[in-house]
Amino acid sequence: SDTSHHIIDAVQRNEFDIGFGRVPTERTDIEHLPMPTSSAICLVPRHHRLAAKESISVTDLHQEQLISLGTSSLLRLQIEAALESAGIRGGTVIQTLFSNTVPSYVARGLGIG
Repeated sequence: SDTSHHIIDAVQRNEFDIGFGRVPTERTDIEHLPMPTSSAICLVPRHHRLAAKESISVTDLHQEQLISLGTSSLLRLQIEAALESAGIRGGTVIQTLFSNTVPSYVARGLGIG
């Protein structure tokens, strides 16, 4: 288990025969099969002002304390690009390497993920 970036590089160096990760479109140097697409979700504490919304947009994240994935995460890069293109300023308060730790931080009210 590692970031997609590291997994892809390890497969390319023949350290592994197979890996599972998100392959950026510009990575044409590695043979890969498409995986089913998935959606990202926004996790908010139960009593947060955004909890009642059916859908949360990038603009709703302005000045929110964010729990983000590590700097080498492709999903983080996509989220940061979306925030930047919308002119949204968020404050990363916690950074975590693995997405499965985000819900526990959100549940403790440390930010939204």
